[in-house]
Amino acid sequence: MSEQLLKEIKIRPATLEDAAAICHVLVISVRELCARNYTPKEIEA
Repeated sequence: MSEQLLKEIKIRPATLEDAAAICHVLVISVRELCARNYTPKEIEA
């Protein structure tokens, strides 16, 4: 990541409007990045 891009990143508290996107990121991370750590049944739950 470029230094310029890092300077543009702002961290803020999440809002209710962020909930769907946060949930999506969590689901994708479990299904794609952590799939070896969970059984298929756990992933679908």
